[in-house]
Amino acid sequence: MNAIKQHATFRRFSKESSAATLHATDTKQQASLSLVAYREPGKELLMLFINSSERQSASVAAYY
Repeated sequence: MNAIKQHATFRRFSKESSAATLHATDTKQQASLSLVAYREPGKELLMLFINSSERQSASVAAYY
């Protein structure tokens, strides 16, 4: 049976800046997904990474 394992972290660097990550992978390690968010005054960054066991990957980043 294939299941999904997930792990999330949050880190505050200072009063105004922080980062959060979410990582999920299936137990057979055929695919994984990572979402990373970073925030500081006047800047926000959101990145999404998708990988598969077939060596295919995609990433998207938004910065504003």
